[in-house]
Amino acid sequence: MGETLSMWQAFLFQPLVLGGAIFLLIIYRYASAKIRRLPVIPLGLLILYLLLRLVMVAMPERIEEARLYRWADVVAAILLYCAIVRLLFALLVDYLRQWRRKPPVPKITRDFILLAAYALIAVVMLRTRGNVNLLGLVTTSAVLTAILGLAAQNTLGNLFAGLSIQMERPYRIGDWIRFGEQEGRVIGIGWKSTRIRTFEDELVFIPNLDIAKSTVKNYSRPTPKHIMRIEVGVEYGAAPDRVRQVLLEIAGQDPRVLKNPSPELRTMDYGDFAISYQLRFAYEDYGISQKLKADITNRIWYALRRAGIRIPFPIRDVHHRHVERQFETRQLEKVRESARLDLDRVPILEPLSSEERTTLAQGMAIEEYGDGEAVVRQGRPGDSLYIVHRGACDVMVQVGEAPPSKVATLAPPAFFGEMSLLTGEARTATVRAKGEITVFSIGKGLFSEILAANPGVSDELARALAKRQNELAELAGRQREDEAKQASRLVKRIKAFFGIK
Repeated sequence: MGETLSMWQAFLFQPLVLGGAIFLLIIYRYASAKIRRLPVIPLGLLILYLLLRLVMVAMPERIEEARLYRWADVVAAILLYCAIVRLLFALLVDYLRQWRRKPPVPKITRDFILLAAYALIAVVMLRTRGNVNLLGLVTTSAVLTAILGLAAQNTLGNLFAGLSIQMERPYRIGDWIRFGEQEGRVIGIGWKSTRIRTFEDELVFIPNLDIAKSTVKNYSRPTPKHIMRIEVGVEYGAAPDRVRQVLLEIAGQDPRVLKNPSPELRTMDYGDFAISYQLRFAYEDYGISQKLKADITNRIWYALRRAGIRIPFPIRDVHHRHVERQFETRQLEKVRESARLDLDRVPILEPLSSEERTTLAQGMAIEEYGDGEAVVRQGRPGDSLYIVHRGACDVMVQVGEAPPSKVATLAPPAFFGEMSLLTGEARTATVRAKGEITVFSIGKGLFSEILAANPGVSDELARALAKRQNELAELAGRQREDEAKQASRLVKRIKAFFGIK
């Protein structure tokens, strides 16, 4: 057994073998830093061990028994066992946590464990192989240790503060925290400081001692769920229930807003010129808070505008309000004139007379939507026809559990929602604003007045709608239906929907 071991050692400690092993390890270490698929293995200590062994093999034979060679052998043993401990730690801790999708061990904890293990190995090797009297060494270095401790007081304070942070764990790597004016995500906990990355993608180093002495707010504990508060003031003429309906609908449409707890609106204050409301809703991941707040605030403006609810200016705004009203009236008249021209380009409205289309133009709603807002949602009930007046919007269709896919982009004077207007059919697609858009909305209430005055027009509308449905089917690659039979079915649905005898 001893002879076999000696033969293996003689083979392994050949200069060519040692040189080749060192070369391969260096190449792998460089490649693993460039290629993501290769696991990063800590090979530094092992390379140092092999380098030292290579130097020892190259030593002249006359000094092999000398003091230098003996101490080189002790150092080599220390490096070998430290390399083994480092590789085992990487395998059993680092890679295991990575495989289980857990956050990595904080650097200060990992370094403390490894340094303690290295120190133990060094003590054992020095005592067994170097015959070093460690008790005398510790005694003679006590004064030096005290001097160094006083000189490194702040450094030691940060070190022990970092250790206390690891024991109490007020935050972990990946948590969002706030310390004083600094707010960001923890990306590292070191011996001296904690590193956070702010929303502005800036790296901030906070001394551990300062953190241990102050209050830290952790946005990721005990759960990543947060409550966002957005305050908005609206005019006194807007009924609170109407405001509540509009704002809660905006919060409920965003997929990032949690359903439990459900969003709520609180009336906060009756100010000099506005009633202040606070919209509250829950969300996860503090990292999206700024983007989420900006999106919801942006959509609130469009939603209130569509609902006819003003966000008032300060009280001095009333001095010239009559001038503004005159300007708004003139602008509205121009938009109504443009709407009248758009109605002439909607095929399914061709059966209506010129006077009836003028009535629609005067009575239909003018709505504005911000980028990404949904004008209609797939599967939701509806009773309105929309005409794109300005901007463009994307038509998204979802099949089963698959993500929605874009099937078309609508630009003026495109229209959609005709089946919902005339039959009350649920929306067959989601239509989202592509940038800021303006649409005209014709609802069931306005259209029912025209049908009540002229019931016979429902037959012509059914024929126009059947023709439109066949054109869409042909574009989608589906087979056309018999327009007469389809129109017969549609006219029954139209009359039933509008209550026409």
